[in-house]
Amino acid sequence: MVQPLVNAGRIEDGTVLEFRPVTRPERREMADWLEEEPDRLRAIWRNTKTNQLPLQADGKTYSPSGLVKMIRQQASGVEQHAQGTRHWHVPGEGSLADHAAKGPRRKWPGRGR
Repeated sequence: MVQPLVNAGRIEDGTVLEFRPVTRPERREMADWLEEEPDRLRAIWRNTKTNQLPLQADGKTYSPSGLVKMIRQQASGVEQHAQGTRHWHVPGEGSLADHAAKGPRRKWPGRGR
């Protein structure tokens, strides 16, 4: 679901994304860990083929799902895959999954689309 976002240019490079736990257990298990360091809640979107999200807390880059998996593991000890596009949100505009469902936003120069 991430590659269509990149290809369609739905989200501008440099857009700040917010992490939002999706399920009740995630909200309960992750709350304290996320509040300890608010930068854990933010990543910057990059329109690249892999690892689109540099996390502000550690500067490393992750895929949306890989970052959610890392956050879950560190916050609650649970190692489980996740649909990262449901967890990362453009403030006031919805999740990455919401953006992917909308289709193309604009054409990228030089991509012939």
